[in-house]
Amino acid sequence: MTRDELLEDVQVGDILKIYTESEETFEGKVIDFGETSIKITFLNSNKVKRIMYKRITEYDIEYIENSPLTINNGISENMGYVEHIEKGVKKVKKTEEGEDSVKTTDSKNILQFDRKEIFGDLDMSFDFESIGKEWVSKLDSKQKSEYNRIMDILNYAKKVNEYKLDGDRVKRAIAEYKKFASDVKYMNVFIALIYHEFNDVCTAVEYYHKGGAYDIEFQLSLVYGYGDLFKKAILAIEHNKENELVVKWLCEYALQNNDFAVLSYVINHCDVYLGKALLFWYIDKPEFQMVPDKNNFFSDKNIIYLKKINSVTKDDNNIHIKTILSSTKNLSVDALREEKDTIYKGIISFYNKNTRNGMIKNLDGETIYFYIKQIKDLNLQRILATELNYKRKVTYTRGINYRGEIAADSIELDEVEESVIDETEYECEGFFDSYNLYKERGRICSGNEIFNFVFSAIKDPLLYADIMSRPYSVLDLTVKFNAKDYKSKKTKKTSKIAYDICGIKEYSENEIKDFISQKYITRTEVNKWLGIVPEKKLDYFQVVDYEPLSAIGSVVRDEIVPKRIVTRPTLNAARDNKSRSGEKKAVSLLLDSKTLNPFADLKRDVSGKKYFQDAHRYMVGRRNSSGEIIGVDLEKAEELFIQAIKAMEQTNSSVANLVNIYIKQGGDYIVKGLQLLEEYGYLFPAEKLTNLRIQLIDKSGNIDALEQILLSAIPNCAKKNTVRQYMVKLAGIYYKQQKWDEAIEWSKKSLEYMEYIDKNKSELSQYRLLRINIMAKVAGVYFKQQKWNEAIKWFEKILSYLEKYKYELVQYQLLRNINLRSLIIAKYTSGDKKVAIVQAEQFLKNIPDDSVIRSIVEGTFETNKTKTILEDIEDIELQYEDDLFDMTNSEISLYLNDKLQKVDLTSTFSKIAIVYDKLQGGRYIGNADDSNKAVKYINVNLLRKNKRGISAEVRSAIFIGIARIISDSRENSNSVNGDKVAIDEVKQYVARYARYSADVLVEKYATVDSIRFLYIQSLRYLRAGDDGNIIAAINMLIASFFVDSTKLPDELHDMGNSVYKDEYYRMNCVSTKDLLIATFMLQERQDYVTSILKKIYNETSLRLKVINSLNQMLGSDKNIVEYYDFDAIWKKAKGVYYSNIEQLGKEVVDSINEYHMAESIRIHIQRIEEILNTHLLWNQDELVIENYLKLVSLIGDTLEKYTVEEKIEGYRVAESEIAKLKDDIETSPTEFSYDYVYSKLDDLRFSIRERYDDLYQSSRPECSIFLSNNSVYVNDKIAEIAITFRNSEDKQDADAVEITLEGSAGATFLRCDKKFTSIRSGEEQDYLATFSLDKKVISEGQFEIAVSMQYRYRDSVENINKTSISEILPVTITDKENYVRIDNKYDRIIRGSGVDVKTPELFKGRNELIDSICTSMSSSDGIMTKNRGIILWGQRRVGKNSVKDYLKEKIRSEYPDAYIIIELGSIGKCRNLRDVLITIINKTEDALIQDYEELYEKLIENGMVFSGNALENTDSYMPEFSRFMDRLSGKLKRISKGEKNIPLFFIDEFSYLYEWIEKGEIDGKQFMRFWKSFIQDYGICSIIIAQDNIPVWKSRYENEFACMNHDNEITYLDYEGAKELICEPCQIEDKILYTPEAVKLIYDWTKGSAYLIVIFCKHVIDYLNDNYTEKATKTIVQLVFEKEFIEKKEMFRSDDFEPQIQDVANVGQEGDLVNTLNEELLKEIASATITSPQARIDELHFFTKHGDQAKKIFVRLKERKIIEVERDTYVSISMPLLKFYLLREQSLLDKEILNKMIR
Repeated sequence: MTRDELLEDVQVGDILKIYTESEETFEGKVIDFGETSIKITFLNSNKVKRIMYKRITEYDIEYIENSPLTINNGISENMGYVEHIEKGVKKVKKTEEGEDSVKTTDSKNILQFDRKEIFGDLDMSFDFESIGKEWVSKLDSKQKSEYNRIMDILNYAKKVNEYKLDGDRVKRAIAEYKKFASDVKYMNVFIALIYHEFNDVCTAVEYYHKGGAYDIEFQLSLVYGYGDLFKKAILAIEHNKENELVVKWLCEYALQNNDFAVLSYVINHCDVYLGKALLFWYIDKPEFQMVPDKNNFFSDKNIIYLKKINSVTKDDNNIHIKTILSSTKNLSVDALREEKDTIYKGIISFYNKNTRNGMIKNLDGETIYFYIKQIKDLNLQRILATELNYKRKVTYTRGINYRGEIAADSIELDEVEESVIDETEYECEGFFDSYNLYKERGRICSGNEIFNFVFSAIKDPLLYADIMSRPYSVLDLTVKFNAKDYKSKKTKKTSKIAYDICGIKEYSENEIKDFISQKYITRTEVNKWLGIVPEKKLDYFQVVDYEPLSAIGSVVRDEIVPKRIVTRPTLNAARDNKSRSGEKKAVSLLLDSKTLNPFADLKRDVSGKKYFQDAHRYMVGRRNSSGEIIGVDLEKAEELFIQAIKAMEQTNSSVANLVNIYIKQGGDYIVKGLQLLEEYGYLFPAEKLTNLRIQLIDKSGNIDALEQILLSAIPNCAKKNTVRQYMVKLAGIYYKQQKWDEAIEWSKKSLEYMEYIDKNKSELSQYRLLRINIMAKVAGVYFKQQKWNEAIKWFEKILSYLEKYKYELVQYQLLRNINLRSLIIAKYTSGDKKVAIVQAEQFLKNIPDDSVIRSIVEGTFETNKTKTILEDIEDIELQYEDDLFDMTNSEISLYLNDKLQKVDLTSTFSKIAIVYDKLQGGRYIGNADDSNKAVKYINVNLLRKNKRGISAEVRSAIFIGIARIISDSRENSNSVNGDKVAIDEVKQYVARYARYSADVLVEKYATVDSIRFLYIQSLRYLRAGDDGNIIAAINMLIASFFVDSTKLPDELHDMGNSVYKDEYYRMNCVSTKDLLIATFMLQERQDYVTSILKKIYNETSLRLKVINSLNQMLGSDKNIVEYYDFDAIWKKAKGVYYSNIEQLGKEVVDSINEYHMAESIRIHIQRIEEILNTHLLWNQDELVIENYLKLVSLIGDTLEKYTVEEKIEGYRVAESEIAKLKDDIETSPTEFSYDYVYSKLDDLRFSIRERYDDLYQSSRPECSIFLSNNSVYVNDKIAEIAITFRNSEDKQDADAVEITLEGSAGATFLRCDKKFTSIRSGEEQDYLATFSLDKKVISEGQFEIAVSMQYRYRDSVENINKTSISEILPVTITDKENYVRIDNKYDRIIRGSGVDVKTPELFKGRNELIDSICTSMSSSDGIMTKNRGIILWGQRRVGKNSVKDYLKEKIRSEYPDAYIIIELGSIGKCRNLRDVLITIINKTEDALIQDYEELYEKLIENGMVFSGNALENTDSYMPEFSRFMDRLSGKLKRISKGEKNIPLFFIDEFSYLYEWIEKGEIDGKQFMRFWKSFIQDYGICSIIIAQDNIPVWKSRYENEFACMNHDNEITYLDYEGAKELICEPCQIEDKILYTPEAVKLIYDWTKGSAYLIVIFCKHVIDYLNDNYTEKATKTIVQLVFEKEFIEKKEMFRSDDFEPQIQDVANVGQEGDLVNTLNEELLKEIASATITSPQARIDELHFFTKHGDQAKKIFVRLKERKIIEVERDTYVSISMPLLKFYLLREQSLLDKEILNKMIR
């Protein structure tokens, strides 16, 4: 479906039912047509949904009468006037009956303009953008700046697909708006817009009101049925710009209540709509006939005239409006009528136990009075009478109390909600920055602000407990809180503090129990916080009888179940309705249009009762103690489902179940089913509705109607399997009617259709059988028509098809015999007697008793009896058709039957001649006599003679082989005569197979549940007399519950004696629950069960444990005193078990059937998890279900993926997981997992494969070709041309790409320096082609290139297609003299040190860091930072000095008088600590003289002496330095005012001190104590620059480094910062020189290292200049890298990667060793990741070679983020450039290897 197609029929405001390709249905009101999707609002909720046009398959337009959205509902129309419209003027004459009577215009005519036309139909939609712009215009410049900043947060959230109401960024934006809203109320409007956009209408209304947007509040309240419209309209007209919708509503209000004062109030506040308001009032009044201008009703003359007629003073107006607002007497008629239907919601905000009255706060924030007698809910009466906490969510209606006031009535708990209501509104969200458990205080970070808090402000007890339980770490949790200003009494400083702090995290019950057990909180506190009302003894209270209030108004009406009024039929509005006319006709054949529909206008049940669950129980029944289904009462189920529909309880499911009941009952119920669908069919997608009707009509037996609806359904059905079923059914109809031509036509069509759709399903035997059945029908029809050639052709087709799949079809021999027999008769009858006789002779060798075929051989066959014979054949064919999908041995379990059908007799009996001679393709072809002899031989010679020498595994294979021989032989012998297979014999042997298969699993220590399952399978079918196997199976089954599974093989080997081992029952039972489940599964053998139960009962200890398990299953606490009671409770538990199993199986099946609906999957997962929580399954079954849930959850997640690649990958993984789950079940089978899960997984796999294929079909690559640059430059007749190839977004990858280029005359293609093999979705690849141009082309200045791209893609999982696209690209040649050379600013890099910081163009991506540090230098109250230090640390060449220099200038400009900036330079120039101190003194004096001369002179005048040199000649230099600092500090304080002249020392290369300490050249402890004293004692501040050994250094001197509490690691640039550094320095006329793909490549390879980016970009710009190229594409960047890095080895040198390889945390010889080992390990990782992105850690030789030292090296590289580790198993090098360098150093890197790695 396209946008244009929709716009032909649909407009904004229409109610639309939309059907999608995934069979989902959406219904709602159209609010917008986007470029790619339609936007609707759901009718039954406030949610907005966008639906892509391409997903829409059909739609219904529905017209709603009496819609609540219609404003002028109830307004009188034209009051009996007859209208004649002429040029917009209606000439009306009044008649007695209101019938049309048109007369010529004369003086008696009354002029009337239709009141409806005055305002017209107003647009009720909301334009968020326009609303936003209007309110932004009210902000001043500063407020707009804040608004734009917050909008940036929201826009970025949209960009990264995180724009959702519960998303962190949206929450942050709302919190920011709220912060400003206290001062600027308009900010509330922007909060409202967010909630409005996410359809949280209730919250949006609240914030529109707070922000003063009363007109939007009014419109939203009108649309969604909120109250107090009059009040909101008055506020809107008083405070907002004129709104036509508000004016219209008030005019209608005035007219309905005949209240001119309201209209006068509107007139006094109107300008734009003044004329419309006056005309609306006077249009039908006599005064209107006197208007001066009868040609233009809206003229100024008319407005002045009408305005003067009546007048109400402004004061009277205001008094009147206030009266209305405080009274209910003037409610509109419509409001009175609708009041009875309105159910309000609110919270009890106050209740007085003595007076028994209170107040309810509604959703609009307003309160309403209530009295105890109006509380209908007895539970709520109890709560209010007996409990302290009365705050509960309630629903209520409104009525008039004895005072004549509106009060609450019919008050009930809202959905039995008894939770305590927390009415706190939270302003802010943030996360913990830090806290101290001992001081019980901390800080919360929210946006850029810090809020202090004390622990007593934590409102959430669970959050408090979580904090207390983890004292050594700060919780990484989001919290919400309120904030206020706090002024310290001590310091007089004001700061922000947080209160009402609570967490967002939901805690599990186990976590809560841990908190309670550790005494952090009590259960009472938890219950109070979570609103859990614990079960307790109900206190006595006096029940008050409910007394309803008087209704508001007197209009009462019956309550009818709401149904949408839809146009009939509700079929695809976008197609020709004729395409479904057959469906209407089919239904009409069974429905009498005159008959009253019993489902029309069902009265609504508002009692609040629930019916669905009981209805469902009566429909499906329950299992009794024997496992039989009982309690089915379809009539009762019908009654309850109808009640559920009336109560609007699960309406969709109720209607569907009711239809199924009518289908089951048949007869007259079919008509009821069709009538039900006439009223409620709109609930279902069109195809589902059609399918339900087909089932009903099929059951009715009306062949004509069934034919009509099938003919209509087939062309309109999108589900391929359903189409096929319809075709087969239609062919069957014609077959039974003997309409042979039609039967053949539709049979052939169904075969063709199956051929088309069943590529992936053909491996299933049922699909092959279905195809054979259809072909047999065609052949049979031709036979009946005596069209012998056609009949013979089709019989031969069948036999050929059978031969092709004979090894896979269980029924092969049966089907072959039937069709071969028919073929022989047809050939003989047609005259081809010789061939028929030869085939007959062969046939008799297998079926010697067939008298008809023998008569052909003997020549006695009478052709005139062909018809009779064919009728016999037809009967046989119909019989096998009916039983086509039944298992050959349906009485055998699904598992054993599958094993039976999969037996390959060849492998088992290859050395047994009596069997082997009768095998074909692994199947037995002998008759019953042959098989009897073979089975006897096997038993005597193979089993009995070698009794002790045959393993259990071989025995199991022999027994299942014997069963297969018997089954095949009976089928071969009796295929024509119809005798049954000797099923008892087959059962006996498969039972023995199961017993020995269980033994095999015991020996292999397999899953114990699978062992039990197989022993139970054997006991089900073992016959009396087979005592050895029975006793062994029972003993081993019981042993598995009392003996450790690892010791079961010992028990198996001790099973020699054929006696029951009752001693097991006296041992400790491993699991009584599992033992009970085993007894339930043995229900078919009650003799075994009774024996086991009695033995359990006789052992007291075991009995008590089993009774406890039974009580847990039943949720009871029964005391058992006799065996009778024990048996009774066991039977009840068995019923519960099978009920659970049935429900679980149903959920599994339903989840597979609804796999394509993500929401349904989630619901089924939830239901399955609830059933799992009962723990009524074996452990293996629970494991299978858990894996199944992961599988369907994966499918659900895949459905919601956005990109094609993600969906394809999801389906691929899902297919893999299905195969894995099947393998797991085959390896460890159980009854439930095999019957309910395994058997359905193929259906799921085929459904997914179908969806998978559809996805491939719809996402074929869409590629385009264009030039990267508009023109090219020629250098020595050579031109390099960059061509870009693009694949559209949300498409498959274009793979195996091959490019062909050809230039026009004079342009010869030479080579391509870069090639690519695929283009991913949304990606561009470029191709750098080199052409040789002749003089003529160069002189002409242009030529053309013919470009062709061939690529591959998939149109299904198994099918790969090739296609190609071509373009002729015109190329313009530009004279290289006109080339503008690029100023390569990257040349200014200082190699080995970093970027020249004096080049601001090269300083990017650090502003946020610098601003943050600069801000921290001053607190909010103006106190400057001192007595602490700031550390800037990171790898070498990461940009620390650049940040330092720009930070220094920023501080100088921001705080010009606060700090004395002293640059000490590099500590590395000092020889020892004495030199450091001398440098401090000397540099301080130098800085004062140079930059602070006036201050220096004052210091000198005050006696300050700078005695740096004096320290050189004394050993007591430390005390001397301290004296100097004391003097300096004191004198600065004396001569400075306030927060000024604080020494700020910038110290570079601080890490040299670490090296001296590590080498022992200075005393570490002494220096660190000095350093702490230097920072804290002299009122100074320090900013030090250090390398990435700081974390190690700080860990050793934590106390000394405490004064350096502002720690800033300088890392690589993020993507945006790197992009600025790549693109901005060398722009030409604001044109970026790099394509986005080129930028991303440089960033990915450098990981954002500014130093490496600058080197890289320098070479790229040089290349562009040297080659006269204007733009760097990804290919050019890669080409430059290959030439400069791989070939010339000039781009990067070894010292460029020293910061990554060398670890400065180690010094001296140890440092040299560590650096050597670092390089060794990194080189091995690099070489191990040439062919794969990661290397396995356990395969690295480095660890074997270096032992414990290797682990230390590895951990340190990981800490420094040089390597990345995944799941402690895989490792890779973080920076690709480093990896490339390490490979180059090992001579392992060339162009080819590089291309392989980056693909």
